[in-house]
Amino acid sequence: MIIDWFTVIAQIVNFLILVALLRFFLFGRIRSAMRERKAQIASSLDDARKKQELASRELESCRQEKRAWDEKKDELMKEASREAADRRRQLLQQAKEEAGKERGRMLGSLMERKHELARSLRLMSLEDAAGITRHVLFELSTFPVEQGIVDVFISRMKDIPRDRKDRLIQAARKGENTITIRSSFVLGNVLQEKISGVVKEEFTDTAPVEYRHEPALVLGIEMKVDDYTVSWSAGEFLTDVEERIATAIRGSFGRPGEGAHV
Repeated sequence: MIIDWFTVIAQIVNFLILVALLRFFLFGRIRSAMRERKAQIASSLDDARKKQELASRELESCRQEKRAWDEKKDELMKEASREAADRRRQLLQQAKEEAGKERGRMLGSLMERKHELARSLRLMSLEDAAGITRHVLFELSTFPVEQGIVDVFISRMKDIPRDRKDRLIQAARKGENTITIRSSFVLGNVLQEKISGVVKEEFTDTAPVEYRHEPALVLGIEMKVDDYTVSWSAGEFLTDVEERIATAIRGSFGRPGEGAHV
C-alpha cells in the first residue's frame, strides 16, 4: 500500500484549520452560552433560595398570626360565654323577680278576695243568727221584741255605775252635745217618749235627743253622748257563735294581712 503523504498532510492541515475555526467560531460561543446559562441557573437558584426563605418567613408569620388568632378566638369565645352566662343569670333573676312580684300580686288579690268572702260570710252568719234570735224572742215573748229590748236598755241605763254615770251626765249637760239614740229597728213615738223620759230623769233635761235607725246594731239599741256609750244588743249574746265562725273562717282563709301558705 502506497501512502500519499501529501494527501495525509493536507487532511491534517484541513483538520487543524477546521478545529481552529470551530474553536474560534463555535466553541467560544458555546462556552460563553454555557457560562451565561450557568450564571442564569445560579441566579435562578439564588432567586429560588431567596423566594424560599421569603416564603418560609411568610409561612412562619402566617403560623404566628394563626396562633394569635386562635388564642384571640379562644379568648373571644370565653368572653362571649361569660357574657352569655351573665346575661342568662340577669334574665333568670329578672324573670324570678317579676314572677315573685306577679305571685305576690296574685296572692294579694286572692287573699283580698278570700277576706272579702270571709267578711261576707261573717256578716251573713251574724245576720242569720240575729234573724233567728229575733224570731225566737218574738215567739217566746208575750210582748213585741222591740218593747222588750227598750225595757232592757232602760234598765241598763239606770244601772250604770255611779262614776261612769257622773261623767256621762257632765257630757250630756254640755250645750254643744246631742244625745244620740241608735237602734236596729225603727222606734215608734211611744218608745221614743219612754226613752226620752228616762234620759231626762237620769242624765239631763236640756240636751236634745236624736233618734237614728241603724240596722248594723244587730237587734240592739245604744245611747251615745260625746265619747260615752251605753248599749244593749242581741249580738252580745252571739259573741261565742261569732267567735266560732271567725275561728273557722280564719282556719280556712287566714287573718287579714297574714301571708298565705301555698
